[in-house]
Amino acid sequence: MKIHTYLFVSILFVNLLTGCGTGFPVSNTGMTIGKTLDPLMSPSGVGSGSLENAVKGYLSFVKNPVYPSTDKNFFIIPLLREGRAGKPVEIEVFRQSGRLIVKVDGIVALDASVFTGRAGAQTPAGRYTVIVRNGAHRSPIYGDLYLQGRLVGRGDRRQARGPYDRFVGASQPNYLGLNSRTSRDAPLGIFATSNRPANGTNGELIISPKTARLLFEITKVGQAIVIR
Repeated sequence: MKIHTYLFVSILFVNLLTGCGTGFPVSNTGMTIGKTLDPLMSPSGVGSGSLENAVKGYLSFVKNPVYPSTDKNFFIIPLLREGRAGKPVEIEVFRQSGRLIVKVDGIVALDASVFTGRAGAQTPAGRYTVIVRNGAHRSPIYGDLYLQGRLVGRGDRRQARGPYDRFVGASQPNYLGLNSRTSRDAPLGIFATSNRPANGTNGELIISPKTARLLFEITKVGQAIVIR
């Protein structure tokens, strides 16, 4: 098994050095690893200076990615930069597996975990467009309720059980708002959190802070996002 893996990685390595194709096809995944891998950055443990380690790391990652989990993702900085520079960007969200895939010019540049709606509040499937891009966004619905300076409630302001005179929306950094709403009639958006929703979200798409920053940088208003 080790010999086969070594040969497979070696062949990919040689193909890259000789310029064959635009990337690596990853066996049984339908994905392609970008041709430019240096510098490569990933909190999943993929090395930054070794192409062979990068390929091994991604093969291991897609084999057992542990979705959804906000600390499991894979990204290639040079490809994301090419997307920011104007190359075609495709963004897809897969609800069942809890993964978000970004391709630049047809090559996988980011493969990350995403939390979607829980039972009874499923994230709606479809093809949507980014209509809001706000790095310091706050929720217009979910947040903290205050009365005379004292915290009296937290959560959905529409379900407040008593009076309040000030509302502070929950922070949703690097927010991308889509032209749709959740089943709870809240804006459908993608944003960052350091917390992992135990049973899913209220329909929003929640990703890790690092993933959100990378996605925010590459995404423009008008970008299509497909949720499957």
